[in-house]
Formats: sequence, C-alpha cells, structure tokens
Amino acid sequence: MCQIDCIAEAAPDVTLLKLTNCGHSPLRDQPEAVTEAIKRLVERLD
Repeated sequence: MCQIDCIAEAAPDVTLLKLTNCGHSPLRDQPEAVTEAIKRLVERLD
C-alpha cells in the first residue's frame, strides 16, 4: 500500500482505490468493486 500511496501523493489528479483482501489481480479478486470504481470515474468525465 505504501507504493500506491506514494504514487497518489505525487500525481495530483488521482483517485486511489484500496481494496481489502485483494492481491495483484483486482479484476479477478474483486471484479464488482473495480467495475463500480470505473463507472464512477467515467461518470466524472462527462
């Protein structure tokens, strides 16, 4: 988590999504949470 925290701090326009009980494949481990996060991102772009 430290690595992604540092990336988010360095990038001004980043939305950080931390998923509990998730490994290196969020789309496999928690597809619903990732899909919802993508939907929220796309809605903000409109």
